[in-house]
Amino acid sequence: IKARYEIQLENYAKILNIEALTALDMAKKDIVPAVSAYIRELAQTASLVKSVDGDICTCAETELIKKLSSLLSSFMKKIDELDKAVVNAKEVEGVLETAVYYKDSVLASMQELRAVADEMEQNMSSKLWPYPSYGTMLFSV
Repeated sequence: IKARYEIQLENYAKILNIEALTALDMAKKDIVPAVSAYIRELAQTASLVKSVDGDICTCAETELIKKLSSLLSSFMKKIDELDKAVVNAKEVEGVLETAVYYKDSVLASMQELRAVADEMEQNMSSKLWPYPSYGTMLFSV
């Protein structure tokens, strides 16, 4: 029974490790470039509108740029925190201690990263967001 228990704890930690590495890969290679591209697109739009007539308000674009830039900065910090949590997991000794560390540190960091990503998705163009939305997956059968 104890051997099975330890195998399950090891599997739990391995699965969370794979999920964390996948989340980091998705964040760095897909989400950050997509958000940056949308910020750039918004800035270009605001600049073009202002070039037509300097009196035209580009407040919406400016506010969205500020919001997404702030979220992207927070997202980058969350990426670093998750990176560190995954690296630090290698230093934890003991099967139970490792599983608890993954639950308390790695999983918590993943949830924080996901929360920021979800908020960015809500403020992004769906055309530039690199993944399908839940609605698209559920209703586009």
